[in-house]
Amino acid sequence: MEQLPTHAPRPPLERRLSPSIAQLEAPIRKILEELREPIERGDYGTIIGDDASGRIPTRIIGEVINAVYDAHGRPHPDIRFLAGSGRGMKLLARKHKESRLEEYLRSLSRARVLIVTDTLATGGSLLPLANALRKSRIPFDIAAVGALLDVTPLPELERKLGGRIVYGMLNTPQIYERKEKRGVYKEPEEIFSRPGGYTRLVNEARADAHVVAQHLIEKFSPHG
Repeated sequence: MEQLPTHAPRPPLERRLSPSIAQLEAPIRKILEELREPIERGDYGTIIGDDASGRIPTRIIGEVINAVYDAHGRPHPDIRFLAGSGRGMKLLARKHKESRLEEYLRSLSRARVLIVTDTLATGGSLLPLANALRKSRIPFDIAAVGALLDVTPLPELERKLGGRIVYGMLNTPQIYERKEKRGVYKEPEEIFSRPGGYTRLVNEARADAHVVAQHLIEKFSPHG
């Protein structure tokens, strides 16, 4: 279970936020506003980040939801990270991964899950997880920072994946390309990502993500 720091170090005043992380604030704010009701009700028992490029957005959204739950006296949701699947996975590999995910999901509560990803295009990367959640009878919503609806229209994505989808922008966020900020790398056939390098850049990215989360917490108060 991911433990998000309550007081992560802020970046030095002389260093500006990384543009790829600063860009996340506006689309994530839109997502949070659309999900305000289930968040304030405490619907989400687990947040699953789509590794690897969804890791930073998940940290930001998770920190904001933790703050809202604190204001309502609720325990924090579990925050987990699972490796996204490759778009070109063969059927047998996808079915095998779904089976392993179903087994893993037995460790979760039956409460609603929020899946966080950086970009939705065809939905293929999330399909094994979505199928495993459906088979496990765990309800879920999907929060995508970016959505390429010219590739796959939203109703088709929701039918394919089986959950409500909210998105923040109609494009691919810059964080998708910034692999050095993730701290992990993935093998699409695996469930979990593996630790990566770039320790200084990863620490800076986490500090920047904390600053963005604090901005959003100020704007996304339980009564705001």
